[in-house]
Amino acid sequence: MHARQLSAKVRPRSKKNIQEVAQSLRDALRITSYKLPVMNMYEALHHIDDLDLEVVEDRQLPSEEAVTYPDLKIIQVRESVYDAAYEGDPRSRFTLAHELGHYFLHRNQPPSYARSSGDYKIYFDCEWQADRFANELLVDRRRFSGDWSVEDIMEIFQVSQPAAEIALRDKKKEEGGQ
Repeated sequence: MHARQLSAKVRPRSKKNIQEVAQSLRDALRITSYKLPVMNMYEALHHIDDLDLEVVEDRQLPSEEAVTYPDLKIIQVRESVYDAAYEGDPRSRFTLAHELGHYFLHRNQPPSYARSSGDYKIYFDCEWQADRFANELLVDRRRFSGDWSVEDIMEIFQVSQPAAEIALRDKKKEEGGQ
């Protein structure tokens, strides 16, 4: 296991808190399907919360797949990522869910930057929080049990293998199995 490079420091959030925020969003939007309708969520959030999803040419975001400006209610995404998410690509769907994590978790808090891995704990890291949120949003752990396989989760929730592995590991812990 390699040490993760930390990014912007934000208010700390536990895995449980992030799970609750993601589940609350699913519930508020009345999402009952296993496969998260990411594209439909963005449309609903545009109408409900004035969130703007701006699809930009790839060259406009040369080093990122997407960028979120939570307080401006803007998410910019590369055209290639948007198109792939629209086609159901698990990694691109994760990217769009990750950006929603920044949007919902990091409003009204200016980030502070500390690049050394010893500067703060992972639960202060904005990228870790957004990744956790994306995983919780894409794979609703209320909808499956710990005896499912990684392959089942990948197929039913339409997520990548790493996302399915994290969800299953967390579900087993939740059920007291590991």
